[in-house]
Amino acid sequence: MMKAGDRAEGIGHTVLAKMLDEEVKKQRLIPKNIDREAYDLIYDIVTALPYIKFNRLLTCVAAEYGMYPKEFKVRFRRSKKIFKQAKAL
Repeated sequence: MMKAGDRAEGIGHTVLAKMLDEEVKKQRLIPKNIDREAYDLIYDIVTALPYIKFNRLLTCVAAEYGMYPKEFKVRFRRSKKIFKQAKAL
């Protein structure tokens, strides 16, 4: 993303370059243990609401992290696996 920002700046797309720079800064602020927290949240929700469907859970948890469900699935690839494990208990 940093390279893309530099390239955008080099060809005169300063607005795009600034947006990419802001995204890089935002990504650096994400805590290192965010994966664990997200997976724990999935487990906690499934434990509290055992009949919840995966898509509904995904919508709720993604919103908690300020993401769209598709973004969340890409960032947290083990979410479906954690969901199934929690359901099995």
